[in-house]
Order: sequence, then structure tokens, then C-alpha cells
Amino acid sequence: MRNTFLIFFLSLCVQPLLGCASHKAPLKMQHGLWEKPLSNAIAPAPGGPLRFASLPFSSKARSHKSDNVAAIAQQFVKNANGKKAGNYRKDCSGLARAIYKNAGKPLGGNSLYAGENDVSILYRYSQRHGRLHRNAPLPGDLVFFDNTTDLNRDGSYNDLLTHVGIVERIQNDGTIIFVHQIGPRPVRARMNLSQPQKVQDPKTGQRLNHILRRGTKGAPPKTTAALFAGFATISL
Repeated sequence: MRNTFLIFFLSLCVQPLLGCASHKAPLKMQHGLWEKPLSNAIAPAPGGPLRFASLPFSSKARSHKSDNVAAIAQQFVKNANGKKAGNYRKDCSGLARAIYKNAGKPLGGNSLYAGENDVSILYRYSQRHGRLHRNAPLPGDLVFFDNTTDLNRDGSYNDLLTHVGIVERIQNDGTIIFVHQIGPRPVRARMNLSQPQKVQDPKTGQRLNHILRRGTKGAPPKTTAALFAGFATISL
């Protein structure tokens, strides 16, 4: 009798929950991850909420190897300046994979969707094997960007997760120095999330953000901070 009453009581509790859930707008799936309703044409505001959450069982542990990632990123830039760029796929995600591989942590991940790019694959990998966040980056973190190119060639900048780099260091004013590749060799770039629209500090002339997407006839140029999507701390 007692068990029958308990089951009846639980059924009364569950019904309202089901009723509330049925009125919620369904979440959309993007790159294999659940997202809140969001226009693909507009990247989240710098410092705003994550588009995708880390999985609850993803590890947050780090080791001394994380320091090696930033040091190896520095070496890739140095070697490139000496015309010895090394053997790796010459694009942004190829560079990120090469740096982590040299640090003893090859990055995995597989394509699950037709036309999926390697940046979104790395993002999904980070969701499962690290921690996604939008604040307080650490040297060695991956840094992701949206809408850096018209990846699907539909005439609009509405492509999520199109570029990736690796954080090298963070300056005292919060400007992030990261290593990435958008041309024939690895280079450094700057990003200041507190002043996303400014290229330089008007008082000091110090570079705050580099231009990551050139302006076109239908769209103005965009800075690194304006296209910022998030950081990923990978478990090492």
C-alpha cells in the first residue's frame, strides 16, 4: 500500500514537469551540439554565454604539458620566420593539430556531417575532452572564431566555427596573443575582448585587435574579438 501511494505521488509530480517541457521551444542541433536559438549570422557578444556547453563528464584536469603547447606554438612562428615551417597541413586547424601533436597530445575527432570542417570537429572534440569557456584563457588554450569566411559560399557570413588558433600569452591589459595561420605560415595576432571594435588603443596607439576578416563591398572588416566564439582548455 505504501509503495502504491509513493508511485501515485511521483506521477503527480512528473506530469507538471512534462507539461512545462512541452511548451519550451525545441533546441537546435549545430555541429553535433545542442544550442540555444541563435542567429547564425551573428556571433555571440564577447564575454557572453557559451553557445555550447561542455559535457558534464569532460575532464578539467591540466598538467605541466599545457605550458609546452604555448612554447611549441612560439617555435612554430620562429621556425616559419626562418623559412622552416615544418611538415603539416598549412591551414589553421592543421597548425593547431601539429602544435598539440608536438606537445605529446594529438587532437582527435571525426567528421559526422556532410561538409563539416575541421574547426567544428576540433570544437566537438574539445567539448568531450576538455572545457569550453569564454573567459580567463590560459596559454595553450584553443581559441575559436565564427564567420571568418563564407564557408558555405551562400553570399553571407553565417558560418559558425570557421577558424582556430592557440593562445600563446595574455598581456597585463588583457590583450590575448595567439598563434594561428591564415596564409602560408604561422603568425601572431592580438585580441582584446574588452574592446572588440578597436584595432588600436586611441591613447597609447597599442595594438588591441588584428583584423581577421577583410571588408567587402557588402560587409565591413571584422576584428579578432568581434568574431570570437570561445576558448577550449584541453585535458593533457
